[in-house]
Amino acid sequence: MIDISLRNKILILFLSLIVISSITTIVSVLFATNNSVERQAQDKLKVGLKVFEQLMDIRANQLFESAEVLTADFGFKAAVLDKDEQTLISVLENHGARIDADLMMLASLDGELLASTDAITQAENRFPFSDLLSDAEKEGGLMKTVMLNGNAYQMLMLQVNAPVPVAWAVVGYLIDHNLANQLKELTTLEVSFSGVYRQEQTLNISTLDDVVHTTSMAQTMTQDPWQRVTWNDQQFLALLTPLVDAGYYQVDAILSTSLDDAFASFSPLKVQILTISGVALLVSVLMGFIIARNITRPVNSLVNAAQRISSGNYSESIATHDAQRDFKRNEIGKLAASFDHMQREIADREEKILYQVYHDTLTGLANRMAAQQQIEGLIHHYDQTDRKFALLSINLQKFKLINDTFGYQTGDLLLQAFAESLYPLTSDELKPARLGADEFLLILPDIVESELYEKLNDIQSELNTSYSISSLNIPVTTYIGVALYPTHGTRTDQLLRRTDIALNQAKAKSQDIGVYETGSDEKHLKQIRLVNDLKIALTEDQLTMFYQPKVDLHEKRVTQVEALIRWFHPELGFIPPDEFIGLAEQSGLMPTLSRWVIRRVLNDAVQWQSEGVDLIMAVNISAYDLAHDDLPDYVMRLLKDLKLSSRHLILEMTESAVMQDSNQALSILNRFNSEGIKLAIDDYGTGYSSLSQMKSLPVDELKIDMSFVLNLDESKEDQAIVQSTIEMGHNLGLTVVAEGVENRKSWSLLERYGCDKLQGYYISKPQNSQNFLQWFKEYDVNNEYASESHSDSLSG
Repeated sequence: MIDISLRNKILILFLSLIVISSITTIVSVLFATNNSVERQAQDKLKVGLKVFEQLMDIRANQLFESAEVLTADFGFKAAVLDKDEQTLISVLENHGARIDADLMMLASLDGELLASTDAITQAENRFPFSDLLSDAEKEGGLMKTVMLNGNAYQMLMLQVNAPVPVAWAVVGYLIDHNLANQLKELTTLEVSFSGVYRQEQTLNISTLDDVVHTTSMAQTMTQDPWQRVTWNDQQFLALLTPLVDAGYYQVDAILSTSLDDAFASFSPLKVQILTISGVALLVSVLMGFIIARNITRPVNSLVNAAQRISSGNYSESIATHDAQRDFKRNEIGKLAASFDHMQREIADREEKILYQVYHDTLTGLANRMAAQQQIEGLIHHYDQTDRKFALLSINLQKFKLINDTFGYQTGDLLLQAFAESLYPLTSDELKPARLGADEFLLILPDIVESELYEKLNDIQSELNTSYSISSLNIPVTTYIGVALYPTHGTRTDQLLRRTDIALNQAKAKSQDIGVYETGSDEKHLKQIRLVNDLKIALTEDQLTMFYQPKVDLHEKRVTQVEALIRWFHPELGFIPPDEFIGLAEQSGLMPTLSRWVIRRVLNDAVQWQSEGVDLIMAVNISAYDLAHDDLPDYVMRLLKDLKLSSRHLILEMTESAVMQDSNQALSILNRFNSEGIKLAIDDYGTGYSSLSQMKSLPVDELKIDMSFVLNLDESKEDQAIVQSTIEMGHNLGLTVVAEGVENRKSWSLLERYGCDKLQGYYISKPQNSQNFLQWFKEYDVNNEYASESHSDSLSG
């Protein structure tokens, strides 16, 4: 038996303790490090998955905003209604280029392909997503990952409303290497996309060198989305995320991170721990014990920090140790500092992503999602109280004209400047929002209804100003639609919808401010029905033309008739023209309606000629008709087909219609004039044109508005206005027509003033074609003068 001294026993004991402690510490550190690496890798993949989902959501929002801009475009709606394939393809290509979309399609409501930027689909003339139409219709639109021609797309299917659904617009972003590389830059993860179409691998995209790895990885991860895989002698931890599984095709995203690289970052720590343990054995048992004990503590602290970070808590700073006192603690401190830096980077990245989710990328204002959350929070706060708040939907008047005139870049700068002007108009807690292209939202808390209009006028006076953009002073005017909580609604969606209805009513009435009126929902639904029924009425010829004659005082006979459209709805009865014509203008149906009227009137003219009646047909056209460059070509082609000369047609338009876009209107009117078609200014005296503008118009006829003629026999003021207007018209070389002649005395006065033509109920009310022909054949203007002479002789 070996005799060992107490000192040696103590030394052996301490040496044994330090060795055991060192070994235990080393094993503990290695175990904790391995676990930490695994957890960090999982956390990194989970964070990467969140980033990927939020990136896809951002792309989805961009798709939605872009599709809303496309489907709200007036010209696009008109092209859809006309089914002009070339125009539709051009619009889709231009819009797709502006938003960097990879796929643009348009399909009818029953799944017929109308236009596509995809050459294969366009060549095959088929709509590949017809099986998704029912789901899209139920949900009011559909966001989905799809496969087409071996490629995967993030696709949005959205209805085109004019204002009722008329077509489906499809906008898509390609899921490709650019997306994979973008996600890799954001997360530092390897990103792969695998797609299978009818059990055949058709999509292999990966930031790894070998795309075959993507296929094998996807096949092995069908049961468990978490897998450790080996590739090129490297260990990877991978996470599979299904994007879509439609039965006959599926698309998966695979996020992976290298475990070897993660373990390699801990190699210096392992070496340092071994070195520290060796030095501890040589220096002293006590120091070894202290070092062994203190190594475990910071490592555990880092493990706890890693667990806290993996749960999404980034608020606490990771404590570091004093590097001057302890070499081991200095190295652990570096590791802790690295953990702390990583924590801040992850927190900053998530903060940026969350900011994009709730803010408009152009103006920095809150977006629709954030606005809805603000409104819901305010409703919850105001519930069970008598407090009220107002929602203001603000729209820039003629913003499209600004874009068309100065360009989209100037338009974007104007939107940013306008957005800045909204901040001072509400409280600091309630941020203004941008809902669409040029539509903004303000929330006004604690509103007193009696002071509402004063507040609205103050806001509009602040907004209706000139904005200095790129050395340009661009004047801005606005429409404002208003809904009050709880007066006009108690739900977020209800308030937003009624705010939008109030805005549309303000636009329709050309009023700067519109406050929601009770019952407008029903009126809005009726308008939607009328628009839909008007389309049917146009296709089935349910509309009727009435005619009112114009008497030529020089020729003493009827030479013209004015065509007036009438609609007798099979269920709703008579619909006033002012009601459905306004809806036709708002819904984009006006060009179709005007062409129907011109075609019907000229056909009636041909029918009348066969019965010996040769009259000039006067047809009213609107500002929307003057905005279409193809109208003159259509009219001349129709005249040629019907073998009518241009003298058989006179087009009447109001001063307001001409002045809305005077340059465009003048261009169209000059083309009509060059073809020999006479032009007339209708309802003269009620518009806002100046004499300098009037003399530049190529018009032949001036119609004095009936408001000046109805009481002409009694009103000295009307007599002065009418007489001076007739004289002015003659000085400008125009034929003057007075409408609204109600009695023989007014006839005599107008004849004495030199008026050229008369129109009114005294002569004849508007009649349908058959009744008018019968009246025309029996009417003799000379009877008016014969009866007048007889009256004079009796009085003498």
